[in-house]
Order: sequence, then structure tokens, then C-alpha cells
Amino acid sequence: MRLEDKLVAYLKYCEYRKELDKKTLKAYRIDLRQYFEYVCMDNPDKEKIEEYITQLHKNYKQKTVKRKIASIKAFYNYLEENEIIAENPFRKIKVKFKETVTLPRIIPREEIEKLLNHMYQCLNEHNKTFRKYMLRDIAVIEVFFATGARVYEISNIREESINLNTGLIRLMGKGGKERYVQISNKSIENLRTKNNVPYKSIAFISGDRLRIKPERRCFFKMNKQGCLFCPGNGVSASNDTYTLSDIMEVIDYCIQNEEFRHILIGGGSANPSTDDNKILPVIKYIRSKTDKPIYLMSLPPNDIFYVDKYVEAGVDEIAFNLELFDRQLALEYMPGKGKISLNEYVSKLERAASLIPKTGNVRTMLMVGLEKTENTLAAIHFLTEKGIQPMISIFRPTPNCRLSYIVQPSNEELYNLFIEAEKICNLHKLSLGPTCPSCQNNTLSITLKQE
Repeated sequence: MRLEDKLVAYLKYCEYRKELDKKTLKAYRIDLRQYFEYVCMDNPDKEKIEEYITQLHKNYKQKTVKRKIASIKAFYNYLEENEIIAENPFRKIKVKFKETVTLPRIIPREEIEKLLNHMYQCLNEHNKTFRKYMLRDIAVIEVFFATGARVYEISNIREESINLNTGLIRLMGKGGKERYVQISNKSIENLRTKNNVPYKSIAFISGDRLRIKPERRCFFKMNKQGCLFCPGNGVSASNDTYTLSDIMEVIDYCIQNEEFRHILIGGGSANPSTDDNKILPVIKYIRSKTDKPIYLMSLPPNDIFYVDKYVEAGVDEIAFNLELFDRQLALEYMPGKGKISLNEYVSKLERAASLIPKTGNVRTMLMVGLEKTENTLAAIHFLTEKGIQPMISIFRPTPNCRLSYIVQPSNEELYNLFIEAEKICNLHKLSLGPTCPSCQNNTLSITLKQE
């Protein structure tokens, strides 16, 4: 009996019993054919199989090696379960190996906006024949960024997959699994308030999170004291603003028309002397309209009792972002925000932690890449002892800013920092935050799979 002759039956089993898709079956067929061509025998011994695995490591990337080994193991499992062979040879072969961790690359929101703005500009500059193709391309890109769907999922959308009445699109994912995504018949990107303020200046939806910006401008940049790693080198030419009525109008629209699980209030730094009074009405208005969780990310209030007011108004999670533990360095790189002392941050965070009992719902962001790793780890020790969940943001200077000369930390450095930081957090029954995937944008978050 030749094991290779069982391939046809095995692939039929995978197709009809396991219901694997054609691409997976094609990969299995190629992987198994390559295996038998290399070993050149029906019943290869342990040494021959290990020789083949070594050859795979020489010729392919880690993910490909992992898949090819999995294909062969699955075939031998099938043979053993059907009593075609007495014993699976892979039971005696160690095939696990440490896979290099590669951090995911994301497209900054600014680049997405540039792309869409350019496409809409092209739409208005060309004739009717070209216009229909531009409309198609814009629709594809808008759906791509709005839903987070994979390229092949969007390329396989058919007319019958779209219900314009309900705003639902049916997508066919990996393994033939169907799922639905919600789209709106209007877009925040294209709407304006009664005062002609773009909705997108106030609100932004990412995943299951709605972000509301209570302040459009950065007070520190307006006063030439902005952070040196931000656009404009700490100086802003913009004088645009909006009112509470604009924010309330956008909140009403989003609650009625958009799908999201929770709300983040944050973005822009108001005048520290008035910031508290700008945030509180927004919290109260949101809570009067919905019981969805509210996450506040802002500067620490001047008066500690405003923390009590935030919680009483309906805030469920709070973050006052320290960014740099070394306050001398903070003053150098963040001339405005750096003036806020460590004690100001910590006292307000401790107060929040005493009012919000759930572990991990009070947190602060630390930036890695501008100060020494020892400082960051010392900060994590200091914060977790007080019940404050640390978050780590990776230093990424905007183009042409004053700090663009600073070399960003390598993936290996970030991975090692992540492991050490998690160890410290675990001592205090915490973990690096945030736990919500939609809130992990620009944070150091690694999923460690247990083999």
C-alpha cells in the first residue's frame, strides 16, 4: 500500500466532510506533493522527515514552514484515525519553533484622509465616462476603511450581497464563513453641522468605538507650546473651533444612525483652566442619550473634585496620559503639557481608581522611544502599585517635526519591553492596556498565542 495513493481520498474528505475551500485544498495538494517528492519513499522514517523539515526552514519563511508542516501532520492524523497506519510518525518529532513576532503596520488616519480627498478631487476633474470608474473606486475604498474587511472579501461582493434598505453587506470570509457588516446610507465624512462644521472634525468611528472630540484645537500649539513630535513643530496656524451645540448635533446623529459599542471622549487639548467645564457637559449629554460605556481621555482636571463629577456624570473609564515619566524630559519635548507635574497626574488617577472599582478602567499612556527603557519600566512599577493600568504608545514622529532625527525603537526592543512590562503588570493583577481592540490604535499590543 502506497500512502501517496491515499491523497485523493484525503482531499475529498477535506472538501466534503471538513468543507474546506478550494484555496486551502490547493495548498494541501501542493504541500503533500512536495513532501512525497522529497522523501521518495512510502513510509519515511523519523530522520528523513526531520531532514525535510530542516530543508523547509532553509527555503521558506516561518509562516510558510508552519503551514506546510501542519498540512503533513493533518494528513498523517487522517491516516491514523482511519487505521491506515498504526502510528503517526509526527508523535515522535518536535516541530514547534519560536516564530519571530512582527508588529502589525497600520495606515495613519492622515494618509487615509489624503487618499480620499485626492480621489474626490479627481472625481470632479474628469468627464462622465471616467467619473463612473472613479465612483466605483471611491466606493471600494470607503467600504474598505469603514468596515475593515479584507481585500478579497470586498472583491467578492455581489449585488445580491448588499441590502441598501438595512445598510447591511454580506461578506464571505475565510473558510466560506459568512458575516454581515453595517454601513450607513450617509457618511460622517461628508456631513456638516448647522454651523457648517464637518462632522468628521468632531466624531470618528473606529471598529466598535465612537470618538468624540470636545476640542478641535490644541491650546498648547495655539500658544506655541505644543509637543515637538506633533505636526507643526508645536505651533498651529488653525483658529477653527466649534460649539457645544455642534457636538450635541453630531452625537445625536451618531446614536441614531451609526453602530458602535462604546464612546471615547478625547482629542485636542483645551485651555487647562477651562477644559473641565468643556468636558463635563459633553459627558452629561451623552449619558442623557445612551447607556453605552463612556471612556474619557483628557488632561487631568485642575480641581481633583472634577474627577468625582466626571464619574457622577456617567464616565466608566478614565485616562490621563502622562506620556513621559521623566518630567524634565517632558518639559523639553512637550513645553506646554510638560508643565503639568507628576503629582498632578498621579493624584487625579488615584482618585479615579478609588471611584471606579473595576480593575483596569483607570489608565495612563507612556511613550516609549523618547526616554530610557529603565524609566518606562520604573513608571510601570510606580503606576501599577497604585492600581493604575499603564498603556504604551510607540514614539512615531510626524514627518519634518523637530524630533524626526530620533531613531524609533526596533521591533525586538519593543517586544522585550512588552514582555517585561507584562510581568510587572501581572504582579498587581493588571495587564498592559487597553484591552479593547478598537482602543489599541497606536499602542503596543501583542497577542501571545500559547502553543
